[in-house]
Amino acid sequence: MATQLGKIYVCAQCGSQFIVTKAGTNEFHGSASFFFRHKSLQGLPATFDRTIGHTPPFHREQYAFAIGGPIKRDKAWFFGSVEYRNQKGAVLVGARNLATRSIVRSFADASLEDTLSTERFDWSPTSQDRISARYSLQREDAVAASTL
Repeated sequence: MATQLGKIYVCAQCGSQFIVTKAGTNEFHGSASFFFRHKSLQGLPATFDRTIGHTPPFHREQYAFAIGGPIKRDKAWFFGSVEYRNQKGAVLVGARNLATRSIVRSFADASLEDTLSTERFDWSPTSQDRISARYSLQREDAVAASTL
């Protein structure tokens, strides 16, 4: 869109977000998953400096559970899900050694621990009305870029 100033243009950006959550049904349903990764199960990045002498520590566990179903058939339903992630990792850091005029490289802890949760309740008091309530939680207990 051109403005009255001639060669100055104004650009406007907009976006839409659609959030879809699962709802309960007249049948009970659920799922569970587990994800595990250890430093011995992964390759090192191509840019990793192997002269340090040891590999960076890494360990990740991730659990997820979901369940949904009827509270009262054809009238009220529920759905809930929880995801927990625990990751112990490290980032490469350097400490200046003034005596040798060099930088000594090592690893500093960079942990991550968080919980995600979504709960939903649907109620249909009549065939033409539906009331929904949803609650979401995101808690990050340990989020660190690095600690020395």
